[in-house]
Amino acid sequence: MIANLARAIAEGHRSAALLDELGKRERELEDISEELLAADGRGLDARFREIEEFVQKRLQDIRGLLFLPMCLGPKLSSRNTARR
Repeated sequence: MIANLARAIAEGHRSAALLDELGKRERELEDISEELLAADGRGLDARFREIEEFVQKRLQDIRGLLFLPMCLGPKLSSRNTARR
C-alpha cells in the first residue's frame, strides 16, 4: 500500500488526499515497528530503563566519591588535576 501511494505521488499525482494517506500508512508502520521492538525488549521503554539504570549507577558512584575518607580525597583530586 505504501509503495502504491509513493509511486502515485512520484508519477505526479500530488493530491492532498494521497499525501495524507501516505502519512497515515507511514505512522502505522512506525507504530508496528515500535511494538515489535518493545515486544522484543528493545523498544523505547527498554532503552529508557537502560538509561535510568546507567544514571542511577553513576549517581551512586558520585555519592561514594563524596563520602571517601578525607585522607584519600586529596590524593585522588591531585591525580585528577594532574591529568588535565
